[in-house]
Amino acid sequence: MSQQKMVIMVKNTTTSTTKHKINFSANNSPEHFPEGTVGWIQVFQLGRIFAMPLKFDEQFFVGRSESCNLTLSHILVSQRHFKIFAINVDEKTIPLVYCTDLSLNGTFHNGKKIGTQKAVLLNDGDKLTIRPSTSFMFRMLPSFFEGRIVSMKPKTLCIGESIYTISSRVLGAGTYAKVLLAINLSTNEHVACKMIELLRKHPTSGLVKVSDITLKRSLHEVAILKEVHHPNIVGIRGFLHQDNKIFIFQDLITGGDLFSYLCEKGNLAEEDVLFICFQILKALSYLHSRRIAHRDLKLENILLSSPRSGARVILVDFGVAKKCEDQQTRMTTVIGTPEYCAPEVCMGSKIKKVNQGTGTLNNLISQYTKEATDNQNNLLKPIKTNFSQLPIKISKKACADSLLPLMHSDIKKLNISKVNRIGLDVFIKKEKGLLPAHRGYDYKVDIWSLGIILYKLFSGDSPFLTDRDQSNEENEKKYELPLPQKLYLRVQAGKFTMENPIWHTVSNEAKDFVTRLIKVNPEERLSVDECFDHPWINKRKGNLETLYKVHIESA
Repeated sequence: MSQQKMVIMVKNTTTSTTKHKINFSANNSPEHFPEGTVGWIQVFQLGRIFAMPLKFDEQFFVGRSESCNLTLSHILVSQRHFKIFAINVDEKTIPLVYCTDLSLNGTFHNGKKIGTQKAVLLNDGDKLTIRPSTSFMFRMLPSFFEGRIVSMKPKTLCIGESIYTISSRVLGAGTYAKVLLAINLSTNEHVACKMIELLRKHPTSGLVKVSDITLKRSLHEVAILKEVHHPNIVGIRGFLHQDNKIFIFQDLITGGDLFSYLCEKGNLAEEDVLFICFQILKALSYLHSRRIAHRDLKLENILLSSPRSGARVILVDFGVAKKCEDQQTRMTTVIGTPEYCAPEVCMGSKIKKVNQGTGTLNNLISQYTKEATDNQNNLLKPIKTNFSQLPIKISKKACADSLLPLMHSDIKKLNISKVNRIGLDVFIKKEKGLLPAHRGYDYKVDIWSLGIILYKLFSGDSPFLTDRDQSNEENEKKYELPLPQKLYLRVQAGKFTMENPIWHTVSNEAKDFVTRLIKVNPEERLSVDECFDHPWINKRKGNLETLYKVHIESA
């Protein structure tokens, strides 16, 4: 073994990766912390001890290169030997601090080799070692443990030839599921374990069985993931149904979700959005060619390999994905997240779903016209009288015939909110057959969702949740529809704007691309193949493919 001494250099710079030490008090704890600090890295080398702060918004590199936060001049140390970065999921979850091994000779975590390009989740007090003579200890600020989620006691499960220990560290949590850190005991590899509770506590009834749909979707997700293998789709390691719980072991994705990343950044630069879009299209092309629609694409279901520009993106949560019998199969289930859901998914649902249980057209008209003033109500009397005299079995189309004159003339005189005018218009057109007949939907629902995602990445806003009629703002407040109804009506109308000044920094090609994805008529919406042919993608395709091969396929 080389007898060369390992020399540590810590330099002061003015860059974002500031290199400086923390002074220690007499009781061996840091005297102060820079703002945004999650903890500190304590360094032990040849009898010396010092520490350096670890921040949420920085990647901490250790290696031989002088560009690293901590430089170790030794032949066995790689240019970039390992990196540490932290993610603050939310106020309830203990921050996630990861170490990724970038070396050829190995980084050791609590005495076990991590493995090149693999990551481990660090706990307070964990030890990292670069052999032969330098070790590091990660310490987290005590304040991050106060009131944060700590899950069940560690549990060991055997799946085939692999034995996993499920730790108490929560990576994410939902209504019925938690994502926990798990460790393969034979390889020391860290993975994510999605644990789904089939029984949940009820405040008065004790344990209550969760709907069978939860079990069905979990088994369905496992079946889908077992047959897909793609750099931009999460990989599955194993599955177990035991003790009214489902355990799905998946790749550990260390960079958090795209929603959290966007919240931190506000909005993203066009080149970053482009590369994210290109990767999502790669995944969708792979899925659609195998007759699989994701059906719940959203920022929360897209993870990052690391919280940085140019990172690999990974699609997750295939619980409502659908594999069709052939490319011509139409799907009919109303499913997905409303904010990202394509209009054709809900086109077949009854109007009463939009209007909170309104069962008759007479009630529907009353809901829309009760906002009018007394004088304006006189315009509506003939219409409302006609409705009250209609036979009970009269067709909806005949009712719409009575409504049509109102829509085209007197409706504009009514002092009602824009969203209600849109809703009445959608209803009439639907009943008159002026909208395309509901024939189910196809893979293009994923393209609509991608359009919503891109709109949000560019602007930080949602296209149909922020578009308000300023001239009717007072009426909007006075006669506010519940958000789901308002969202449904706006999506069906398909009207959104790009008036926010942030869009002035976005190229016309990018804006045109987003617009072509958010088309109400699926036939006018781009397919995956057409997305790759659009000028915004096609003109840069050579560079994008090169970046993809270097940073994604070969990573």
